[in-house]
Parts: sequence; C-alpha cells; structure tokens
Amino acid sequence: MAKLSLGSDPDAERDKISEPELLARIAAHSLWLASEGQDGTRFEMSGANLIYAGFLEADMRQARLAGACLIKANLPSRIAFQ
Repeated sequence: MAKLSLGSDPDAERDKISEPELLARIAAHSLWLASEGQDGTRFEMSGANLIYAGFLEADMRQARLAGACLIKANLPSRIAFQ
C-alpha cells in the first residue's frame, strides 16, 4: 500500500466540512449534551472528511465519528468519540 503524505493527493480536502458548518454542529452537540438529548443534535459524522477540524475546546462526548478522516485535526488529549 502506498504511503501518502498530506498534500500529496490533490483531492485530500474534497468534501471537507466547512468551518462554519463544523462550528454549528459542535454548538448543536453541546446543546444536545447539556439538555440530555432534549434539544440540539448529536454530532454524528461517521465517515466524514474532517481534515484539519478543530475540536480543542469542544465537548465531544458521545460524538459518533467512526471512519471519519481526522488527519491533522486538533483533538483534546482526552476524547471519547464513538
């Protein structure tokens, strides 16, 4: 299998979630957590392209990101993605 480095594939950022959309989804997830699922929306982006995404200040407990591309994403040291 060929080893690819970031930037070697011109299509690496195709279908990447935009920063405004990411921030909106994180805010909705925070509301969902705070309301115990009564308001907001759970962060569910399994298989999504989240290259360079920023999650450092986000509470991402119970987020679903199975198979998501998290290359160069800023993640907190303790995280519990599902």
